[in-house]
Formats: sequence, structure tokens, C-alpha cells
Amino acid sequence: MARPQAEDSSTGPAPGRGPGTRTRMTIGLLLLVGVLYFSSGWLAQWSDRGLMLACVVMAIPLLWALFWRAKVRRRAFRDFYLDPGSGWHRWIRGGVVMLASRAVLALAMALLLVIGLARIESRAFWGVLVVAAAAWIFSYDALARHVAGHANPRFHRLLATRLHGYAWFGGLLLVLCGLAFFEPVPDVRGLTLDEAVLRFTQGYPAASQLLDWGLVASEALRAIPHWLMQNLGQGLPGRALALLAWSLVLVREWVFAWPLVLLFQAVQDVLDGGLGARLEEMG
Repeated sequence: MARPQAEDSSTGPAPGRGPGTRTRMTIGLLLLVGVLYFSSGWLAQWSDRGLMLACVVMAIPLLWALFWRAKVRRRAFRDFYLDPGSGWHRWIRGGVVMLASRAVLALAMALLLVIGLARIESRAFWGVLVVAAAAWIFSYDALARHVAGHANPRFHRLLATRLHGYAWFGGLLLVLCGLAFFEPVPDVRGLTLDEAVLRFTQGYPAASQLLDWGLVASEALRAIPHWLMQNLGQGLPGRALALLAWSLVLVREWVFAWPLVLLFQAVQDVLDGGLGARLEEMG
């Protein structure tokens, strides 16, 4: 039997959230998109120190989102799998080790996000982000109200947040994969794999050595499946299978959408006025 705890109405869908709160959060998300947009155009000119500072700044909100999720999941495990009198409650609640591991993951995600932003050239991508920022809060509130009828009140916000993040992540991948079909890519037909990698890795000069290495590595990994599809994809039986294979090749280029979704969630956490309730949910 789980330890009895008082149910906090703050864990449910913000019933008192008014138009002013939604407007504040929407403006905050739109400002975030604006900052990312203007930063992406200058990343190639930043030094290693400036790039590392940008990664740390981005990693802080990502760390919050990752650590909060991990703490609430651990609390759910303790409450529903352990005996109330077990001494394990104190040892596995999550502390320095959990924080350190999430900090490393947050920094890795921030670097992945910076590399992805430096590669973006499509204006349609930024249009998609503007739409996402404008609709984010309304979609979360709608989903939270639906989840309220199914989730344990203590863990309602975690379930709503995760489902909302997965939905937006999947939606962004589908839209960005569709846009990628119309983006030009280097023609590597008839080239060797080494030549294809060189063709893809050209044209991304960066002042930061760290960013330059990241861009080269990203483009090299991108070149391999493109080379395979352009040279061997003609042998695939059927147009549907070829379309599926190309979709898998293109969708992997937008994996940085997940840290972007977490960044949106962190901004919502800061601006919705429920930060204190989230700290209580962490136990």
C-alpha cells in the first residue's frame, strides 16, 4: 500500500489559468523562437567559448525538465512499489547522482540542438515553430483536461506533460520530414562513399572548432544513408517501400526536435506560475 499523501489540486490541469496566464506563456514561447532564430544565424561566427556558453544556457532549462521528470517517476516508483516502512525510500529518492547524470544528458542535448540550429536553412521550419509556440499552451490545457479523468492526481502533470511532449515531437517530425522532401541535397550518385562524405561536409565553415567538428560529424552521418539511397535505392521493390526508406533517411536529420520540445516545456514550467507545485511533486 502506498504511503498516504495529501492530494494537491495543483497537480491537475490548471483550473485557474486565465487568458492572461496563457497570453504570458504564449508570448514567452514566441520570444524563445525569436531568440533561437536570430541566434542560429550567428552561431557559425561564435568562438568555442561563446558556443560553450550557449550550450550551458540551453542546458539549464533542459536539466530542469529532465530532472523534474526523473524525480517524479522515482517518486511514483517509491510510492507504489515499496513498502511504506522500507529504508529504500531514503536511498533511491534521487539526488546528486540523478542530477549529475541529467546534467550530462542536458549538455549533450543542448549541443545537439545548437548543431541542428546551425544547419537550418529552411524558413518553413521557423514558421512551423511559430505555429507550435502559438498553439502549445492551448493544446496542453486541452490534453490535461482529458488526462484528468484517467490519471492519479499526484502524477497527473507528469502524464499530461509526457503525452503532450510525445505528441508535439511526433508532429514536428512528420512536418519536418515532409518539408525535407522539398529541400535540395547533394547529388552523390556514382561517387564513392568517401567522395559522398566530402561532398556533404563542404560548405559549413564555423569559427568554433567544436561547432565545426559537430557539423562535420553530423553531415558525415547524414551522407551515408543518402549515398545508399541515391546509389542503391533504385533496387527497392515498389514505390511505397522506396518512399518509406527515404522517410527514414530524412526523419533522422531532425532528431534535435526532442530537446526543442523539452525547451518549450521548461519555458512553460517557468511562466505558468506552478513552479512551487512542481517542486512539491518531486517529493
